[in-house]
Amino acid sequence: MAYGLFDNGSGPDVGFGGFPYAAEDKIRIKHPEWIPVNKYGTWRQGGPIEFCYPGARKAMVDYLSRYVMDRDFDGIAFLTYVENYSQRYEDEFGYNQPIVDEFRKRYGVDIRHEAFDKQAWAKLRGEYLTQFMRELHAALAKKGKKIAVSSMAAIHICPVSGMWTTGCERSAGYGWIWKRGRKKGLLMKSIFIPGIQIQHSSRWLIYAKERRPSFGF
Repeated sequence: MAYGLFDNGSGPDVGFGGFPYAAEDKIRIKHPEWIPVNKYGTWRQGGPIEFCYPGARKAMVDYLSRYVMDRDFDGIAFLTYVENYSQRYEDEFGYNQPIVDEFRKRYGVDIRHEAFDKQAWAKLRGEYLTQFMRELHAALAKKGKKIAVSSMAAIHICPVSGMWTTGCERSAGYGWIWKRGRKKGLLMKSIFIPGIQIQHSSRWLIYAKERRPSFGF
């Protein structure tokens, strides 16, 4: 089963191809606080759920594992782009309260009002993503189901940026080490799709050690 890791739909005010966006996951509608927010609290990102919330992780784990089990798929293959135009610059979103609090606890910096280390911020958000993968893996492994993740690049340090080459449909800042995810047994395969040029980098900072493209479960 293929699924957008960072694309849970968007409200109609987020454009796509010249039209209002058409669909949004119920968990985003019921829990707008789970949506990545800008530092001013005035705009929420189209696409992702912020994995810093335990309830958000559990909600996604519950319905994704149910989809896989009910249809007896071999597992889930995550795509890592979003199909909307909500994000205008790399560090626009990712200032939800748990992230703000944890970053201040670790580094003594308020990311909403002070300059901060963008890589440290991306890696912090990546820790929550890793925890989501850990929880999903625990749910799927009971039935022998697997997880794969695709990235639309095959370079040493590659962005999970937008779809195709526009650079407009972007995610937001996460750092996640794919090789570590595989070493911990969370991933069965990392899938890198070569030959696609991304115009804009993103703070999804993926440290991809495996350069050889591979496909499928």
